[in-house]
Amino acid sequence: MNIYFGENLKALRLKRNLTQEKLADFLGVSFQTVSKWERGDTYPDITMLPSIASFFDTTTDELLGTAKSKKDEKIEEYIRN
Repeated sequence: MNIYFGENLKALRLKRNLTQEKLADFLGVSFQTVSKWERGDTYPDITMLPSIASFFDTTTDELLGTAKSKKDEKIEEYIRN
């Protein structure tokens, strides 16, 4: 299952016209950490996900992109068969 956290975080951040620095300040991390999350180099600690989702008024499922991932899996399965 693919995780789309980085893409989704960046899209949500830009939608709110936030810099990585502003988001990082709110979350108590460095802007470099937010940058690594958005690039997919690392992921936040699992305990931070509810706070991040709440900040953006979304769910953790949306934040992680599980619906998109499931859709992609169904497409892949259809193509293989």
